[in-house]
Amino acid sequence: MTTGDERPFDETRPDTSETAKLPGQTTPEPVPAAFAPPAGWASGTDPDWDPAAGPTLPGDQVAFGSPPRQRSWGLIGVAAGVVLALLVGGVVFAVGKLSGGGTQPEEIVPASAFAFAKLDLDPAAGQKLAVRQFLEHFPDAAEALGDNEDIREVIFGQIASDAGLSYPDDVEPWLGDRFAAAAIPGPLGQEPDFAIYVQADESDQAADALAEMFADGGDSAAVGFRRGYAIVSQDQEMLDRVEEAANEGALSAESEFDADMAGLGGDEVASAWVDMRALLGAVESSVPGGFAALPAEQRQAFDAFQGRVAITARFSDDYAEIFGRTVGFDATEGLDASAKPVGPVMRNLPPNTGAALAVSGFASSIENEWPGMIDAFDDASGASQFDALVADWEARYGLKLPEDLATLLGEPTLFAFDGDSFDAQLPLFGMRAVTDAAAAEAVVQKLLSVLEFEFGVDVAELPVHWTAAGDSLYVTTDPSYTEALQQGGTVADPAFETALPDLDDAQMALWIDVDALAGGLLGIDGAAVDEADAERHVAEHIAGIGVTAGYEDSGNATFRVRVVAD
Repeated sequence: MTTGDERPFDETRPDTSETAKLPGQTTPEPVPAAFAPPAGWASGTDPDWDPAAGPTLPGDQVAFGSPPRQRSWGLIGVAAGVVLALLVGGVVFAVGKLSGGGTQPEEIVPASAFAFAKLDLDPAAGQKLAVRQFLEHFPDAAEALGDNEDIREVIFGQIASDAGLSYPDDVEPWLGDRFAAAAIPGPLGQEPDFAIYVQADESDQAADALAEMFADGGDSAAVGFRRGYAIVSQDQEMLDRVEEAANEGALSAESEFDADMAGLGGDEVASAWVDMRALLGAVESSVPGGFAALPAEQRQAFDAFQGRVAITARFSDDYAEIFGRTVGFDATEGLDASAKPVGPVMRNLPPNTGAALAVSGFASSIENEWPGMIDAFDDASGASQFDALVADWEARYGLKLPEDLATLLGEPTLFAFDGDSFDAQLPLFGMRAVTDAAAAEAVVQKLLSVLEFEFGVDVAELPVHWTAAGDSLYVTTDPSYTEALQQGGTVADPAFETALPDLDDAQMALWIDVDALAGGLLGIDGAAVDEADAERHVAEHIAGIGVTAGYEDSGNATFRVRVVAD
């Protein structure tokens, strides 16, 4: 094992009182030796470091130019609230409106539809019970539901009220249990057509109510009926086109749609499906002249719009999740189907890990995307200098890009936060790269040399500590966390395993221990308490959030977002 403090300080480094020259300058200057840190700095094994003393920084103190202050770090609470809003808000809207059995909406949606979504507000008995049990973890949702078994009233009661209608008198008598929406190509040169499908008794009362509930401005919507559903469109012309398209075939009879939806596993509260290529075609046909007039690079970007994606939302009594599959295109761009799974590094984290992200194939992605990154940098700077700068760094410091970055990041790459230090002046954060550890350590030294000699950074004051051990390089903000990452262990929160069911096969995984971090991340600063109330109120009832992405044996990509209730 080697550490960042085993080498003596190299006093042959050039005088830094003169600013290092940029490429193109002709005055010769000595080439600096690779950076070697002073003894006792940038290491997880400082002989004078006392673990009982807690986290330390190089030189014991860091002058940030202002007194230390605590941070509210409300972003994760906001993110948790957004995820929960999508899953709970969207699904409360789903669980209020459908019932099992009978005709499914896809049986009357046109086969030409390129986008389809449905909500089952009265799904299979197990899902219906699971939804209610999950929502009961959140007091606001439970209070809104009360003892009302008809969740439809929670949703459609407000819609009816906004339209000047009474839910019990004007809506409930005809309202069924399924709701869907679909988009189909419109006439050439016009935007796509849309339709909403509501399971309903065929009656004048239903038609009149829906026309008002879905009115566009002051214009009432057009309403038709087919096989137990009311079909609602913007106007009668659009409704006629939708129904004519449905006469030519149903979406449920399309083999690709059927296979894509079956691959979700069933038993869902909500689901959606999009044919990306057909979507692009519909958009192109709505533009006069199509895409022919667009620059070649923009037309080339549209090549990514191919294949299909299917998504579902479902529940258990203690979690809600969104699961998706992509067919024929890569929604997990940047991952590699042949990359190593991230399970081994994610299952070897310190017990009090507050957040962790592991990605496999990240390094190879950077190598592949490097030419585009250089072009983007040059475009942003307005000059083609980055190649020359990289060449100069290679000559002066031996830093070879992007190869050295790939070595530093390794495969897989793990980033982790300590859950007990988020309210600290400097939270404990670290990276573990499974790589050629000795070569990666040399890259760290080269990068520090660039920072010091090219940008004038006092690297001795940076909170950077590294250790090369076995097949991994550990880089952290404090030697105590370097040791913690090396020792690893098992995340103590049982929600970790629940939130990440695909961990052993995933090429990307994210874990956020919301329950443990909520108190430290939200409302720490007294001035931020009022602003954080909403986020904290939601976050304190979430145990954790897990995100995974990877590939099936078929080569299709999958992704999952799971919110575990406390």
